[in-house]
Formats: sequence, C-alpha cells, structure tokens
Amino acid sequence: MTNFRDLLSKDYAERFTSYERWCAAHNLATLPLSDDTLSLYLLAHWDNWGAGTVKNVFHALKAAHHLSGHPAVALPDSEAVRKAWRLEKGVVTEEHKVDALDPMLLGRIVGHFFKEAEPSTSTRFTQTMVRVAHRHRLRVPDITTALVEALAMEGRHARVSVSVDEQKLIVDGLADRSVAAPVRHRIDWTAKRLSLPTEPFVGAGLTSVELDWHIAAINPDMTRTLRTTSYLTVGHAVAARHADLARIQLEDVSETLEGYELGQRGEKSRSTSQVRHLVSHTCDGDRSRLCPACSLGAWLECLRVVHRRTSGPLLAVYYGRSWKTMHTNTANLFLKNACDAVGADAEGRRIATRSLRAGKSTEMARANVSLAGIMAITRHKTENEFLRYVRAIGPWDAWRLQT
Repeated sequence: MTNFRDLLSKDYAERFTSYERWCAAHNLATLPLSDDTLSLYLLAHWDNWGAGTVKNVFHALKAAHHLSGHPAVALPDSEAVRKAWRLEKGVVTEEHKVDALDPMLLGRIVGHFFKEAEPSTSTRFTQTMVRVAHRHRLRVPDITTALVEALAMEGRHARVSVSVDEQKLIVDGLADRSVAAPVRHRIDWTAKRLSLPTEPFVGAGLTSVELDWHIAAINPDMTRTLRTTSYLTVGHAVAARHADLARIQLEDVSETLEGYELGQRGEKSRSTSQVRHLVSHTCDGDRSRLCPACSLGAWLECLRVVHRRTSGPLLAVYYGRSWKTMHTNTANLFLKNACDAVGADAEGRRIATRSLRAGKSTEMARANVSLAGIMAITRHKTENEFLRYVRAIGPWDAWRLQT
C-alpha cells in the first residue's frame, strides 16, 4: 500500500515531518487533525513564522489529513487563517487597512520634503562659485583664484565683482576647509554634467533659465524632491494606483490649457486599454507646491534641462548609472519616512501608496460627488470594489454615494 507521505509534495512532506516531530515531543496525536492540536502548533511558532508560512503549513497538514484516509473535519479556511495571523501580528497591508492621505497631511509631507531639500552650506558655496564664474566667463581652474583676488581687493580692479550675499557665502566657505575642499570636484562634476570640458567657460551658451536649473541641480536633493512631490500630488489628483503611475512614459505626456494630459499604456486587468489622466492646475497661477500641474511641470523641466531626458518612465529613479522605473517599495519607503518625520505615524495613521487613491476617493465622497462620477475618475469596475477605498465619511456614506 502506498504511503500517503509519498503523495505529498517535497515541501508539504517536510512540513508534515516537522509537525510530526513536534507532536511526538509534546505527546500529542499527529492525525487526525484537531483544532486544539493545530492551534497549539501554530502558537508555538508565533515568533518565527509569517502569515505566508502559516498558510503553507495549514495546506500541508490538511493535505496529509486527507491523503491518510481520515474522515473530513471542519477546519477554518486557510486564507482566513492567513489574514487573522497578519492582523494579530499587526502586519496590515490590505487596502481597507491603509488610511487615506487627506490634503492636509499631503501638505505636511510635501513641506517636509522641501525642507529636507534645503541646500547645505557647501552646496550654496558651490552654487555661488558657479554663478559668479558664469557671470564673468571664468574658466573652471581660475574660479577660486579670481574670487580670492576680488575679496582681497574688495572688488577694486579685480576681474570679478560679487554681491554682498555672495561675498558672505564665499568668505564663509573659504574659511571653512570642510566646505571649500570639495568645491573644485563639485564644479568639475557640474561642468561634466553640462557636457562641457573643464577648460571652456562655465555654462557658456546656456540661457538664464537653464543656468538656474543646472545650479539648482548641484543640490543632490533637488531632483529627488521634485520627483517625489510630483508623484504624490499627481497620484492624489488622478486617484491612480502606483502601477498606473509607473507605466506612464515621457512620450505620452502632453501639455494642455488646463495643465497636462498623461497617457497610460495599459492598466491593471485591462492591459490593452488606453487611459488618459487629466492633471489640472489648482493654484490660480501662483505655482503652489501642492498644485499637481505645477509640480509635474517642474519635474518635466528638470528632466529636460538638467538630465536631458525626453523618453522613458516619467517617474523614474536614477540607480546603477541608469534610470529605472520606481518600485512600489521605494515609494512606500519614502512615504513611511516622511510620515515618521511629520508625526503621522505617532498619530496611528498607516500611509502607503494606496493612500493616494483612498485619499482622493474619500475627498470626492465628502464633496458629495456621485458614485458614478467618482468611479469615472478612479476607474473602478464595481461599486463594492470602490467603496473599499472610501474611509469614514459618516454613517450616510454608502447610501448617499448611490443617490
């Protein structure tokens, strides 16, 4: 007669053998399965097992029970066991367990990123050196010498002139060796990024706007901040999934009178569909950091002028000397760090990429937008699926949305 263990897969057989050894060590019957024995076995591994392991063990033991010829017993569903395990351990990633990102919290997070991106003393020193060198068409090797000469002569009969603010930055920078030491390398790096050799004039041939962008890009946090705020504001405005945003290509972005139109090549569960996202201005022309169209415009300008990118993923990350599509884990990580910094985590709020979609859905529901109108923006197929994204808008939420 064939041993039922031979009918189990290798993984299931190993899991059943471990269960068998544990039962023998605790003087418990291995088969047939019972709720009490199974519960004790799972609780014994509470500290070491995740929800996925618990689900696999559950499947393996149920298969062994069935193949051994024992009569069927009433056991809970394996998926229910997995979800209960995750919930009890505090691992919450399901959509309805993620809080909505409301406009107020979005403003706090965006403000945090811009505050973090404020240039350091060394960066401002380098930016000042490049700007003065461009103004007087100095060669890179002559910058420091000319500036020292100008400061020593208080600007009289010197080759360069500097403003009061620039003079203070330069004096402080030259006095601090830790600031002044790496400046030559950073200026050379800037010239290289501009596709200019070291000898020609710094920034020759650039317009004033292009020069401003390149000087701003000396700050290493500038690119990351513009990309992040564009991701957050646009994702919230169009109630998009992370996967939808990651699919948008630079070639599919077009400017309109109201803002921008984003083409998306394929969508979740509808790989051949063509989706268009409309990103409109919300700032009345004052270029607010929370305006999705202004944030997107700044990011596009940075990509075009500084990084010379006109194709590829819109929201890409520079990694390993190439631009790669932003992964969900990357977005969740910077969201988590930002929420910790602004105190959202201490408030008990769980924010992830799906919070953008949930936040916009809840905001429209609170504004009394009809269910059909909201689903046209979020592109949900069923009402039940959409309502999972609406967070605590009052006891009237379900029936009022349907009116």
